[in-house]
Amino acid sequence: MTQDALLVLLLTLIAAVPGLIAIWLWKRREETDKSQYDIQVKLRRQMQEQLDSQQQTIRFQTRRIDELEKSRAREFAESEILRQEMDDLRQEVGVLRRGVAVLTNQLQTAEIAPAWTPPTAARSKRVRDQPQEIVRLRGQIVEQFSLEEMNDLAFQMGVEPDELSGTTKRARARSLVSYMKDRERLDELVELLGSLRPEGDFE
Repeated sequence: MTQDALLVLLLTLIAAVPGLIAIWLWKRREETDKSQYDIQVKLRRQMQEQLDSQQQTIRFQTRRIDELEKSRAREFAESEILRQEMDDLRQEVGVLRRGVAVLTNQLQTAEIAPAWTPPTAARSKRVRDQPQEIVRLRGQIVEQFSLEEMNDLAFQMGVEPDELSGTTKRARARSLVSYMKDRERLDELVELLGSLRPEGDFE
């Protein structure tokens, strides 16, 4: 092979180098693009899986909240029914207590000894006769009942709240106890208080 041929071959190889480099770079970029595409596809798949999982959790929590709200609504309705029944029973018991007290007073007025007396009669007499017990009873009412509840107590005892004086809890409790004491109905009041606050030490 002559020198001219070698020179031509060398020049040809040198001229082909940029093309080969370009082809190599294109292949590398294609592989890189494919790798990045695969990574993006994988990331999108993972994000979609996380999104699906979160949506399932949200649906579950939503169903749970709905169930709890329905359960709470049922319990509230049942408690309202029980509260109404208790109020009705309290009113009936209050009427019966007042009736027994009236009958007992009538028997005593007629000088007839009743065959049965309310079990709180001895206690209520002690409350009536001892000023410190009156003070104690007023204090218990102030501690355990709100002003609105005191008005409800009066209503259950057949007394209009307007008949009682005082705009504070202490003044209203004093008026309520004095009102019942003057009419010898403290036994009824104590029984009612005990039924409303069984743990309140009303005896």
